[in-house]
Amino acid sequence: MQASRRITPNTKCVTPARWGNRGAEHGAEKRERFTDAASMRRHWKSTDEAKNMLTLERVNELLRYDPGTGQLFWKLARRNGSEAGSAAGCASSNGYTRVKIDGVQYLAHRLAWFIHYSEWPTGPIDHVDTVRANNSISNLRVCTGGVSWCSALSRWHVQIRAAGRIHQGGYFIAIDDAESAAIQLRTQLHGEFARHA
Repeated sequence: MQASRRITPNTKCVTPARWGNRGAEHGAEKRERFTDAASMRRHWKSTDEAKNMLTLERVNELLRYDPGTGQLFWKLARRNGSEAGSAAGCASSNGYTRVKIDGVQYLAHRLAWFIHYSEWPTGPIDHVDTVRANNSISNLRVCTGGVSWCSALSRWHVQIRAAGRIHQGGYFIAIDDAESAAIQLRTQLHGEFARHA
């Protein structure tokens, strides 16, 4: 099996032979859809809009969240064979749990935050213990954009993008120090237009 590739405007889609005509049609649609950068941006914008259409009522209709264990459970039986009461989602290759709702995949920790606090998180969600599968509410917090965990150094890394370049803010042991450095660097780069939410 080939590794998945990122689709860019110049990427050619290869249709596996086992798909037959259906696969060929699907591949042709993909090639047409991403023939230029503008069509690719439209596709990703529509994906973002689909995520914005998810309501708290819909999530609560489908999922139950246990804040102690961080586990999500289906309230209703699903078409994919999942029974009511079974664990929702599956682990992805990067360690995060993903849950598919109405054809759109969501990160489980963002859904957990949404259910528990009744509002979509305003920024990136950080796992305090750095275990991406641990979605207990005490392990989740909203972190400042531009701060990420560098597992190779066991430090928090600060980097801010401005004017098409990535500006490095350093590495920190404490996340509070990293967030302060990110705010300072963002203010330095963007001035009065800096957004710290």
